[in-house]
Amino acid sequence: MKNISLVAVAAVSVAIGWTGGAQADATSYGQTLTTDRQAVQTDRQTLHTDYQQLRTDQKAGNAAAVTTDQATIATDKQTVQSARQQLKTDYQSAKTAAQPVLQQDAAKMQTDRQALRTNYTQLKTDKGAGNTAAVTTDQANVAAAKQTLQTDRQQMQTDRTTYFGTPSGGSGGGYQPSGGHVGGGFMGGGGSMGGGGFRHR
Repeated sequence: MKNISLVAVAAVSVAIGWTGGAQADATSYGQTLTTDRQAVQTDRQTLHTDYQQLRTDQKAGNAAAVTTDQATIATDKQTVQSARQQLKTDYQSAKTAAQPVLQQDAAKMQTDRQALRTNYTQLKTDKGAGNTAAVTTDQANVAAAKQTLQTDRQQMQTDRTTYFGTPSGGSGGGYQPSGGHVGGGFMGGGGSMGGGGFRHR
C-alpha cells in the first residue's frame, strides 16, 4: 500500500509540475511578443532618426557625414528586418500554442450564448403566460447566464493577452473578435506587422 501511495503522490506531483510549466510557457509567449514589438518600434524610430540626419547632412553638403549616414541607415534597415522576422517567428509559435486554448474559450462562449438565448426564450414564454413565479426564476437565470458569458469573455481576453502580450500603441488594440482566425491582429507595433514608412527620397 505504501508503494502505491508513493506512486500516486509522484504522479500528482508530476501533473502539477506540467500544469505550472504550461502556464509559465504561455506567459512567456506574451512577454516575448511584447518585447519583440517594442524592439521593432524602437528600431524603426532609430531608422527614422537616422534618415533625418542624412537629410540634414545632405542639405549641409557634408559629404563625409552623408557617407557615414548611409552606412548607418543600411545597418538600421537590416536591424529592423531582423526584428520584424523575429516577431513573425515568435508570433507563429504563440499562435500555434494558443489555438487549442482559444478554441476552447470560443466553444464555452458559444455554449453560454445558447444558454442565454434559451433562458430569454423561457422568460418570454412565461411572461406571455402570466406565470409570475416562473418569471422571477427566469430573470435570475438570465442574469446568471449573462454573468457566465461575461466571465468567459473576460477569460478569452486574458488568454489572448497571456499568449500574445499587449499590442504596441494601446492595451486593447489589435484583438480579433471570436469568429476570426485565432489570435489574429497581434503582429506589429502601431497596428501592422510590416508597416514601413521610412523611405529616403
